[in-house]
Amino acid sequence: MTNAVWAVIAVMSGYWACMRARSDVQRQRLIGTVFGEAHVTEHRLTLVVVPLLCGGVVAIFATHHSSGTLIAACVACVATGLRVSLVDIDTHSIPRHVMVKSGGVLLALVTVASWTANSVSLSAVLLGSALSWTFMRMVELLSRGDIGHADVVLSGYLGLFIGAIGLQLVPLAIFASFFFAGLVAVVMIAAKRMTRRSHLPFGPFLVSGMVLAVLR
Repeated sequence: MTNAVWAVIAVMSGYWACMRARSDVQRQRLIGTVFGEAHVTEHRLTLVVVPLLCGGVVAIFATHHSSGTLIAACVACVATGLRVSLVDIDTHSIPRHVMVKSGGVLLALVTVASWTANSVSLSAVLLGSALSWTFMRMVELLSRGDIGHADVVLSGYLGLFIGAIGLQLVPLAIFASFFFAGLVAVVMIAAKRMTRRSHLPFGPFLVSGMVLAVLR
């Protein structure tokens, strides 16, 4: 497939992610799993920005990788990352069922990619996920609630794809995530939009770190 076709598929996947995120937010609120009241998923601009962002990331990724299965994994990972990021921003929660289903799909894709692309190692895929999960689990235990277990699960999910691209990229992705989160927190505190005790959803920063690492 050409890069343009992959970009179109990614844009469509980004739009799907927005629509699914809306449903996820409604479900989270119905079952009471809500710790925030942002309404980003309801904005019309979100339906434009998120699909274009998804398409742009995949288009850039496709220029550096020839494996169709690996690019498909990129589409799945980025779309799911954007989906749970929107839900996390709106509710400060990440649906477990989304991560379970998406994790199965992504693992299948990177496993096939390891069979068809010489650059992908299944052991690196699994180790990348394990390293990401373990590090964030340690942070969760030390943070006393600032980092939720859903962030740990998301980190393990993203680690599957990061490991497929390069195991050495896992530390970069984690560092970038905390750097972006700290930068945004400082700016928002300076602008008096939040205080030091305010909770900042970490999911979007984990996804941002993943994107930076794989597109480096």
